[in-house]
Amino acid sequence: MASAFSSHAVSRGHTGNHDDHLPHSPRVNHDGYFAHDTPNPCATIHLIPRLTVKTLNPCIVPFHGTAADGADASMEQPRRSRMTSSSKFRRGVLILLFGLCATGLIGQNRAAAEGTAASVPVEMVADYLYALIEADREAYTKHVVERLQSKGVVVASENWEATNSLPLPAQLLMESGRIMGRKNTGVQYRLISLWPINKRNAASSEIEKLGLATILTHPAKPYTGYVKEGGTRYFRAVYPDLAVTQACIGCHNAHPDSPKRDFKINDVMGGLVISIPVK
Repeated sequence: MASAFSSHAVSRGHTGNHDDHLPHSPRVNHDGYFAHDTPNPCATIHLIPRLTVKTLNPCIVPFHGTAADGADASMEQPRRSRMTSSSKFRRGVLILLFGLCATGLIGQNRAAAEGTAASVPVEMVADYLYALIEADREAYTKHVVERLQSKGVVVASENWEATNSLPLPAQLLMESGRIMGRKNTGVQYRLISLWPINKRNAASSEIEKLGLATILTHPAKPYTGYVKEGGTRYFRAVYPDLAVTQACIGCHNAHPDSPKRDFKINDVMGGLVISIPVK
């Protein structure tokens, strides 16, 4: 039976003696099975009776004579008994081989399914979310706010809800974070700062305060940790929020409620906090 799966060696580029293969070329389609494909359980099961018959036929010689051909009548019953025993033996071997192979295929399929199940670390999930949020924010800033303002079409304003204007990029991020919080996924994100224009955007926990202090001097990577709130454990990451456009710098440096008015390009203006529920 080893030859039924010998094509694996071919598909992986191994060399060796292939004399024990099936009577067909391993690259020929055997009921939907190719050498470079994953073995099809149904096709393999259909091959089992053929393989077994080919294996057992040389060993089991069926009875062809009858009493009418001149054989001794007294030998008829023993020969029929031997033929019946041979048939039962063949049937038993077929059933046994079928059961063993089917069990093996089920085990292989189960192992393959378990082997392909992806487990993404929560730190990487947070990195993905951060990259997505920042990409959306950058696209909105450059292709909507700056483009439309430069053409005199519309402006972005802090009071966008009360006027016919666009929300500032930071406001759009905060609004999308509030909408995300209503999706019942447990995932949350928002902007925080040591110098918030809006006091609601100050750090609200010890891990957020430590995170802001850390990314000020080490902005290359986020500050991470675990917290428990309301009976739920969260992975929390504080990513640096950099001053990447002149519009952001001008807004903070000129705003009357801003505690800090000397931001420069690539300065850390605050942090983006991402919280993900974990077990």
